[in-house]
Amino acid sequence: MMNTHSPIKVLMLLDNVAVSDRRVMREAEAIAAEGYDITLVCVKGKDLAEKEEVNGVKILRWMEAEPLFDIKNKTYVKTLAQQLAKDFQPHILHTHDRVMLYLAAAFLQLQPKVKFIHDIHEMHFSFPVISTSSSWSIRIKSWMVHQIRVAREKQNMKLVDRFITVNDSLEENLRLHFHLPRQGVVLRNIPELIPTPTKTDVVREFFNIPTSTKILVFIGANVYKNVLNVEQVIDEIKNQEGLAFVFICANNSNRQLIEAYAKEVGAKNVYFHDLLPVSKIQTYLASCDVGLVPTWNKTNLSYWFALDNKLFEYMSSEIPILATAQPEYEKIVSNHQIGVCINPDEPNAYINGLRFILENYNTFKPNLAKAKAILNWEQEKLKLIQLYKEVSTEIANN
Repeated sequence: MMNTHSPIKVLMLLDNVAVSDRRVMREAEAIAAEGYDITLVCVKGKDLAEKEEVNGVKILRWMEAEPLFDIKNKTYVKTLAQQLAKDFQPHILHTHDRVMLYLAAAFLQLQPKVKFIHDIHEMHFSFPVISTSSSWSIRIKSWMVHQIRVAREKQNMKLVDRFITVNDSLEENLRLHFHLPRQGVVLRNIPELIPTPTKTDVVREFFNIPTSTKILVFIGANVYKNVLNVEQVIDEIKNQEGLAFVFICANNSNRQLIEAYAKEVGAKNVYFHDLLPVSKIQTYLASCDVGLVPTWNKTNLSYWFALDNKLFEYMSSEIPILATAQPEYEKIVSNHQIGVCINPDEPNAYINGLRFILENYNTFKPNLAKAKAILNWEQEKLKLIQLYKEVSTEIANN
């Protein structure tokens, strides 16, 4: 706990409803547990309380999603910043991702002395423009919006006092690209240390998959066509005897394109499940056999240097991991021997890697428990706590 008579006030801003965003809630709860007075202002949600407290974090669902994300709306963010500046006088402003960075810029015009910490999880300047439309005019507009957001982000990053990101590769690239004077804090979104999950057949029962069939699972909020390389995985796994491929992701237009692809190539052993509540993720994953991190996108460096949350969810659920041989994946998967990293440029790399894991399952399985005893939120959050101590000292000395 902090040795202060009056707790330091933190205003955290988030561009979603703060229900399934475990990264943000882990951070907010860790800060609250250290004695900081933290308020999380986020987006309104249907059937969700406008005001509640969760493990010491005061949550206010004030923001309207549609005008917040509408780049043509010039007034909403400014009005919202004015309301926040009127209602809060924080010592620290802590934001997540680029829409909240834009809001922070407007807020800091009104309260310029506030210390500003920003969580940045992507290299948006090296991110693909994703559009499901067949219209060239809409695609061009999507590209233009992307360029505007990239330019705006670069301008607003000049306001950041300290930044947080998810791995060493992103930290270096972000710091150099934005000409940031201080090294960022690498804070990985690793689940809390939990006992070995109870093995069930919940996924097999849901899809009526035979007990003898081994399940390769992909979990993620979204799955994109021609970006995450899942088409190659489907091509290699489709209709292989004794194998099934399960997606757990949002049921939206992006997923529907992948469903259409699976149908087009005649894949009868590929299944799709909607997103899960946080409380059910590890049970569902533990009922599968191998977790997939397939990206292999060399063009967009934000993907090439990624360290997906799903990798740690698989580890926590104690299922071996089939990943591509990208720098940050190999640091976890290969170094801790909890799966294999393959090169998809080689023919049949995914299916061969999957078979290798299944043939050597008893070698990888014990390493998962060892890895998660080292890689867990209880250890990771210490870096966040240290960052807040440093910023609190700066505040006290000013």
